[in-house]
Amino acid sequence: MILIQGGMIHDGLGRVQAGDILIKDGRIAAVGHGLEHADAAVVDARGKEVFPGFIDPLSAWGCMGASITDNDLNEFSEPLTPELDAAYALDSAQMLEQKLWEYGISSCGIIPTVSNILGGQAAVVKSWAPQSEGFFVKRKAAMVASVSEAPKRLYGSRPVAPMTKMGIFALLRQALKQAQVYGEKQDAEYDPKSDALQPVLQGTMPLFVYCQTRAEMDGAHMALADYDVPVYLAGAYGLNAETPHELILGDMTSAITFKNAHVDFAELKTLMGTGRKVALSSFSEFPAGREALLWNGILAYQRGIDCEQIVQMLTSVPAKLLKVDHRVGSLAEGLDADIMIWSKHPLKSFAAVVERAFIGGVDVTREGRPAPCS
Repeated sequence: MILIQGGMIHDGLGRVQAGDILIKDGRIAAVGHGLEHADAAVVDARGKEVFPGFIDPLSAWGCMGASITDNDLNEFSEPLTPELDAAYALDSAQMLEQKLWEYGISSCGIIPTVSNILGGQAAVVKSWAPQSEGFFVKRKAAMVASVSEAPKRLYGSRPVAPMTKMGIFALLRQALKQAQVYGEKQDAEYDPKSDALQPVLQGTMPLFVYCQTRAEMDGAHMALADYDVPVYLAGAYGLNAETPHELILGDMTSAITFKNAHVDFAELKTLMGTGRKVALSSFSEFPAGREALLWNGILAYQRGIDCEQIVQMLTSVPAKLLKVDHRVGSLAEGLDADIMIWSKHPLKSFAAVVERAFIGGVDVTREGRPAPCS
């Protein structure tokens, strides 16, 4: 058992208080004041800031090698690949090498390519685990679609469909309609693509739609209006206060693209005031560094978004959108003990560093790399 004492606890749900956290068997056993346990190893967190591990909901972490060509999430053989499972792209040794916890990240949503109209199924993984199977928090967490310029840029150069936005939306609606008909037939011949879309049509798997501009966001809303499915818009730089969907904002700090500079933070603030859930991510079509998720939080703070709201955008909100909030995303009794002890508030000071990182109750800053599987 481990007892973290005296830290300023940011629980990921909007509450901030000085207190203690007791860790037992990899989970949070208690959060409160004056906690004691004779058998617990004590970690002095006085003067420190204690947060849940950050969650990067859209990423390629653990799935890319030294070269961009090593990205096992990029299946560019055809534009509709909903049957693909991102879990098979994970390289656990590579994930460990990236040491994401040094920037506060304890979990990631790994997603298939956004260069396909339907890229496949996302998975939620930890940034550290003692053995390979322990990385997975949830497989088949979301279906990833894209109505950005990426599909027409890839396939239009061959040239095959889609070569235009019309082609993108036509193929997306065609795939959904075909899956709907497939699901209604009792004796339909097995179709892996339509079969993979059944959880989306049944409302049990969210659809993450990557779109950058206001026009792409509007097009996604129009194309999906006939389907009662949970839709979250990713990227979503063209947001406004009337946006009807929950959002996962893409990387706003990259200088490689210009579309991320169009985020209207006043509109974002108004949108969040309506109760819409908004998460932050480090995702774009160009690889970002492990510091990018935190930088996006800092940027939002500099643009006037409330500090504890941003903490939620980095923790409990992505956990809810990925439907893993029963395990991660906040500091509450019964959840995984994914806890970061920062020297200072990471959104308020560039000097802040993670001094202790607990993932599943293990202090990964002290334990080092786990032994290889036997």
